[in-house]
Order: sequence, then structure tokens, then C-alpha cells
Amino acid sequence: MATSTTTSSSIPQSDSSSREILDWTQRVLDACGPRPAGSASCLKAAELIVQDLGEHCDRAELQPFECRPWAFLWHSVAGAAILVVAAALLFFGQVVAAALLSAAVAAVSVTQFGFYRELVDNLFPARRCANAVGVIEPRGPVQRQIVLSSHHDSAYEFRVLRFSRHLYVAGSVAHMISGYSLPLVLGGLLLAQQAFGFEIPRALLRGLALFAGIPALFFMAYFSRRAVPGAGDNLVSTGILVHVARVFREMRNRDPEALAGTRLVLVSFDAEESGLRGSRAFVRDHRELLQSAPTVNLNLESFYRLEDLAVLTVDLNGFVPLSKRLAQAFIEEGAAQGVRVAPMTMIYGRGACDSASFAQVGIEATTLLAVPHDPVGKGKVIYHTREDRPENLEPEAIEVAAKLTLRMVERLGRALEADLKQEAV
Repeated sequence: MATSTTTSSSIPQSDSSSREILDWTQRVLDACGPRPAGSASCLKAAELIVQDLGEHCDRAELQPFECRPWAFLWHSVAGAAILVVAAALLFFGQVVAAALLSAAVAAVSVTQFGFYRELVDNLFPARRCANAVGVIEPRGPVQRQIVLSSHHDSAYEFRVLRFSRHLYVAGSVAHMISGYSLPLVLGGLLLAQQAFGFEIPRALLRGLALFAGIPALFFMAYFSRRAVPGAGDNLVSTGILVHVARVFREMRNRDPEALAGTRLVLVSFDAEESGLRGSRAFVRDHRELLQSAPTVNLNLESFYRLEDLAVLTVDLNGFVPLSKRLAQAFIEEGAAQGVRVAPMTMIYGRGACDSASFAQVGIEATTLLAVPHDPVGKGKVIYHTREDRPENLEPEAIEVAAKLTLRMVERLGRALEADLKQEAV
């Protein structure tokens, strides 16, 4: 059986990769502009990605799917509007109606955002989206596969982040606490009223109405219908995928035994900003492929500043554990490069990355990212704003991310070689 001869020296030690990746990002951005899921510009970006992956992969294709991209974000805006109505009803003493409306909003929020379930998607229009997929096959039989992933759609603008990350965090937390607690408080008051004849003070009702209504009004102004450029989140990561594909194609051309036994699947997802709909479509449609050999997923997500480099250990609002083994491997590879990679948990309210879609079906997965993870830290936040352009990204962060991705593929290939040798003994 063929074994890999890949060594550390096989991977080029070049400081030009960040320039190559940033130039690619700018080229796609110039051609497509902002790319909300389901838009013509996002589909065009997917087509360009397939073309570029096709230059380096054994095969590359566009994989369309249908989803309802507005459901994930705009359900929360609609929910805030309904909560304002509930607060108004409460202000005028309509406790039962306010309790029912606020309970419905909280239930939908927990299901749709908390767990990323498609509870109300059918209330929104369907759109055609597309994942871009490239595959590099090994020379010998496939013994293992590594799915390298990113996403190419861009988010709608978070207006408040343009002014203050602290205001954004404070407003989000206030809206979340008030929105989730209001139906519980009202339910308790109604039970007390029924059980003990408790008369609910009008001043208390009006205070609760303001407690829930003001943050909801503020939250309604958070989002714009204008999509952002999305260079750091997350087009640059797709640029890293194209770079990785080129490097390993050149390695295989020099050494036919490179990557022996390891299939590389490179995927740029659509509709990540719409609730991971693209990665879920990929996992759903490729179960046979993903089960055909031992598989891991290394997901790349948003690179801005090197000091914020981290690897996820828990995803999807804290509900989906990721691979500690892969996270530790990233940390060790970073240390070998003299770079700190911090472990990070995606706490409730921060959302999710595409690695969650793989972990939910039992595939080892993690995400490498470099975004500000201190909600009260200093410094400007540019993701989900119109400032998310290539010139505002640190080349060092991109350089290190690309290098660590290459090292991880090599490391996993060496692990495969050791496993095969052990099996042969």
C-alpha cells in the first residue's frame, strides 16, 4: 500500500500567500460586490469559485439548493416588532394577550435562533442558492477525507456595530433577557392572580412593558437591508481554500505519493449567514460521501486580527460540542509557529459556524477563526459592517490561517499513515 512521503518541507514557506489570497478576495469582490444569500451576486461568486477550484482540483462543481434566506435574520426583527405590540398591550392592562404574544416570540426565537431549526422558514420566500465544491483525489484508494470549508455569502449590515460594539452587546443582551423573561414573569403573575386573587399593580405592568418594549424597539433598528462586502466574513476564507487547493495540486504534481490515501474536499458554502443552510444542505445531500471514509471537517471563518486567532471547542450557541482533538491539534500547530491559538466557546447569543452542521451528524469538526471574542474589549469591530473590506484585514492573520490549514492537512495525513502502518502490523 502506498504511504505518504509528505514532510514539513513539502509545504512552501512563503510570505506571499496573504497577498495572493487578498488579491483573490478583492477580485471576487470587484466582480460580485456584497453577496446576500439567494442573490444574483452570491450565485455569481459561487460560479467564480467553482472556476478557480476547477483549475486545481480533479473536479469542481456548483451544487444548487433551495432555502429561505430571510427567515433566519428577519424572523428576529419581526419578533421584536411583535414584542413591541405585546408591550403596548401590557401597558394598557391586556396581560393575557401580552403573555401569549411574548411567549410565542420567545418560543420561535429559541427554536429558530437558539437551535437553528427551521420553524418559520416556510413563511418566507424561497431562493436559489449554491455551494461551490472542489475535490482532490489521492493517487491510491481513499482511506480518509478532509473537508475544508468556508462560506462566500455576506451578511446584512449590523448598523449599531458601526458606532459601538459595547452598545451592540448591551442592546442585544437587554433584548434577549427582557424577551425571554417577560412571558415567564407574566405567566407567574397570572398564576398568582388565579390562585391567590392577587391584583397585579398597574405600575408593575407598565414597568414590564417598558422593560421589554424599549430594547425591542432598539433591536428593530439593528439591521439594514443593505448587505456588507464581507471580505473578512468570510470571502477571504474561501480565498484560503483556493490557495490550499493550488498548493496541494503542485505538491501532488511533484510527488505522486503526496496525500496518498487522503481525499480533500474543499467547499465554500452559501447561506451561512442565513442559519447554516448551505452546510446543512451539503451534509444532507452528501451523507454517502461523508460516510464512505473516516472524515473530519476543518472550517475557516472570518480572519481579521492575528491577536484574536482562536479555535472553536463548542459551537451553535453553546449546544454543539466540537472535536477537542482537532482543536488541540490547531493549538499545537500554532505554538510550533510561535502563534497563540486560543480555545473558544460559542456562547448563547453569538450564533454558530458551519462546523456545527458536521458535528451534528457525528463528524469530527472544528472552526479556526480570528474575530474579536471579548464582547467588552477595545478596538473597532468591522465584521457585519460596510468596512469589511480587504484593506482592513491583517495580512498576518491570513498568512497564519493559511499556513495552519496546510499544516493541519499534513498532520492529519501523517496520522493516517501511522494508522495504516499500525493496521499492517
